[in-house]
Amino acid sequence: MNILVTGTEGYLGCLLAGVLMREGHEVLGVDTGYYKAGWLYNGVDLSPKTLEKDLRDITAEDLAGIDAIVHMAELSNDPLGQLAPNITYDVNHKGSVRLANLARENGVRRFVYMSSCSVYGVATEPVVSETSEINPQTAYAECKAMVERDVQPMAGDDFVPTFLRNSTAFGASPRQRFDIVLNNLMGLAWTTKEIKMISDGSPWRPLVHALDIAKAISCVLDAPEDDVRGQILNVGSNEQNYQVREIAEIVAEQVPGCTLSFGDGSDNRSYQVNFDKIHATLPKFSCDWDARRGAQQLAEVFARIDLDKEMFESRGFTRLSSSEYLISSGQLDSDFFWSPFVKFIETKLAGAFVVELEEHADHRGFFARTFWQDEFAAHGLKTSIAQANMSFNHRAGTLRGMHFQYPPAAETKFIRCVTGALYDVIIDLRPDSPTYLEHVGVELTQDNFRALYVPERFGHGFITLADNTAAMYQVGEFYTPGMEAACATTTPISGSTGRSRPRSSRTRTAPGRRSPSSVPRSNPAWS
Repeated sequence: MNILVTGTEGYLGCLLAGVLMREGHEVLGVDTGYYKAGWLYNGVDLSPKTLEKDLRDITAEDLAGIDAIVHMAELSNDPLGQLAPNITYDVNHKGSVRLANLARENGVRRFVYMSSCSVYGVATEPVVSETSEINPQTAYAECKAMVERDVQPMAGDDFVPTFLRNSTAFGASPRQRFDIVLNNLMGLAWTTKEIKMISDGSPWRPLVHALDIAKAISCVLDAPEDDVRGQILNVGSNEQNYQVREIAEIVAEQVPGCTLSFGDGSDNRSYQVNFDKIHATLPKFSCDWDARRGAQQLAEVFARIDLDKEMFESRGFTRLSSSEYLISSGQLDSDFFWSPFVKFIETKLAGAFVVELEEHADHRGFFARTFWQDEFAAHGLKTSIAQANMSFNHRAGTLRGMHFQYPPAAETKFIRCVTGALYDVIIDLRPDSPTYLEHVGVELTQDNFRALYVPERFGHGFITLADNTAAMYQVGEFYTPGMEAACATTTPISGSTGRSRPRSSRTRTAPGRRSPSSVPRSNPAWS
């Protein structure tokens, strides 16, 4: 089966993808990349090809050939939902319903949606089941309920949606989360030797291990369509309804010397859940893990990686902290889309751009993307890269250029100075261009982090301004002997501006080719 999994770089998704691939399925991932910083340990042996794409931007083309979608990618957990409720509704509700409609319209038969037992909220009966009244208390839970409401009526002969109301997840994952109850308590116990509860620990929570959620998804995909069409299934086992107090006690047992105390606060979200339906509907499903075994697993991982307090508290493992950082650093805009990662400054030569980084800084330095295919394409720039080159120069005043290749091997270049400084010059050699034979010069240094995008049919060269200068550039075509040429740097060029032109006797002209300064505008080789 060809399966598209959204959220493959998340806590559950990175585990699920490997499970499905080992079972022989072809898996395509989709993930927007919010939580790439949260990698705790190497714990997966299979990872799928993943489209770096927002859920809201998935297209019909992305679904070509897909048999089933497992939809996990939403803004997850209650605190994050409350940070930006309007965006939570936009992504989690509208985005998920849009994806279900797109799937149905494009022949994707199965749609497995990750709902949550949090829809029960403040339970109105001692033990709730799929037929109980729901009572969501947060934007996150409300969106889960709304997706169930809006997608369930889509079920039909050609579309099989299934809704898995997962219990609170726990357990180890390379994309670890420390903002869910058992994992959080285990991290606290390990790094501080203390669990100090604010509440009295009386609320009930159903728990389920991350790998048991993956197992439930696998069972749904294997089940006859008639058995799961439009069905809502609580995911977990009756034995794994715990009071928070019990969870804390189990965790404390796994960490020698850990102290445990409780406060007198309360949490109105409390529910015990009945799981009879999933076991009747999916006879192959059972939970392999319980809270004690999960705590032991985490202890083993923590010992192996020597987990410390700084690592435990890193924002990469907490959804709210990660999102707050991405917003405050300007990496996400107000709608939770990635902000443009570079500034494109068009030069007077059409199609040639100076590219400046958008720096997202903190006390350690800064992070910036240097290349993103979609952003470059949006500015009409070619994004194919045939090879990457490096030029290292011992002395200031070293001259390189002015090089180019003739069509059909004409090449784009994307140049950046990584050490030292250089003055980069490009010449428009397009006979049909209004700026034919004009040039632009740009200073690129290790400190200004600028880059220069050079279109096809431009001459390019530079002179170094400092010793030990290195330039890196990505090239759109392979080096092709016999098609390369060079402008003589002593040849007068019209439209000169900027610094004095460096002089050199070096000229590389392909056999049988004329210097580009003498190429007439009517030359068919350039048309």
